[in-house]
Amino acid sequence: SIEQLSEKIDNLSREKQELKSENEEFMRNCQFLQESITKRDNRIEEKLAEIEGLKGALETARAKTESYVGQCKEREAKILEKEETIKKLEAELVDLRKMRDSIYMLTAQKREINNTTT
Repeated sequence: SIEQLSEKIDNLSREKQELKSENEEFMRNCQFLQESITKRDNRIEEKLAEIEGLKGALETARAKTESYVGQCKEREAKILEKEETIKKLEAELVDLRKMRDSIYMLTAQKREINNTTT
């Protein structure tokens, strides 16, 4: 009957409108989620770029550290070398002082001998 068809059409129209409203809500939610995902993706990309930059800085710092360690080892070797040289020179100085003291003593003895023989 016409009334039943009209009623069925009205019901279908209402259902269609409800589905349309629900679909619009889903579309808004979907768009919101997509924007959120895009923002997070962008943030992740920024963080990855930052990490890459930090990796580069870390590698530079490691290279500098290795260079400094090498320089420290070289300096330590030079310090040891200088300490050895200082020890040798101090030993020579002790020997020279002993020689000087011996010369002073011999000179004094010679004067004494000269004074007693004259």
